[in-house]
Amino acid sequence: MHGDWFWSLLHWLYGIGYLLHAYLTTLNRGIGLGSKTTATRILDAATQVLVEHGIGLFTMRRAAEKAGISVGNLTYHFPSRDDLIRGVIRQGFAVFESRLEAALNPGRSPVERLKNALKFTIEWGSDEDTLRFQREAWALALHDRGVRSIVDRFYEAGIELLKELFREINPEAPEAQVALAVTVFALISEGTPILNAR
Repeated sequence: MHGDWFWSLLHWLYGIGYLLHAYLTTLNRGIGLGSKTTATRILDAATQVLVEHGIGLFTMRRAAEKAGISVGNLTYHFPSRDDLIRGVIRQGFAVFESRLEAALNPGRSPVERLKNALKFTIEWGSDEDTLRFQREAWALALHDRGVRSIVDRFYEAGIELLKELFREINPEAPEAQVALAVTVFALISEGTPILNAR
């Protein structure tokens, strides 16, 4: 009798474990945690499609072909076109943010870090693929709340990084002066792609 209860409990726990695993796998699919290499490959390929063809010609089929996988495999990781697009935008801004943080290496003086950050953003903004990516992201942000949220968070984080840096350079600067310095930095870095496009 005791043995039946034990085996029933064991089967029940196994079932709960199986359901939990299935649930977590489903959660991980859309953000690529289930298999980073495939999800990353898909995002890289989809980014190329977005840059080469624009959002108007962006399709799941085209992204799957570029990644060398089936549409079914792509939809396993990114169930909808919107999920894939948001993944592309999220990854693109994450790459930029991590490279900007590297340029702001805390081992250097604040002025050196500011120069490195400005140099990095100007070089990054001079790249044709980056320019196309940014334009597509901005256009998508106008119509897609999910993309707009990603873009807004990116800019909010960047503004905070720059404010901290300017406060390090001049700890006694009034908030209005720090805000003006961030605005000038943004005009230079965001204006570079526009000026280079002429």
